[in-house]
Amino acid sequence: MCETWERYKTLLMYCPNHGIGEVDQLYIFLGGLKGQTKVMLDVVAGEGIIKHKTLEEAMELIENVAANDFGAQHDKVSNGVEFSGCYFGLGGGT
Repeated sequence: MCETWERYKTLLMYCPNHGIGEVDQLYIFLGGLKGQTKVMLDVVAGEGIIKHKTLEEAMELIENVAANDFGAQHDKVSNGVEFSGCYFGLGGGT
């Protein structure tokens, strides 16, 4: 999930004048996920469906899941590690 989220954010950054609203960006990202990842996000969302969250709540949830995915893939990481395009400074929270 970490690599997917970072890749998507990078694509949007390379084309800043895309004209796609933030809510639509979120739905495009969610629509491109594999079924298992969608189900996992819905479960983590608490109420069963991530699309029922506000934009801010959904983005925070995705950021947190991506950060946890990064940590799960790498048992021990030192402060400020970059791996596969995912950078997390682990000093002050995620």
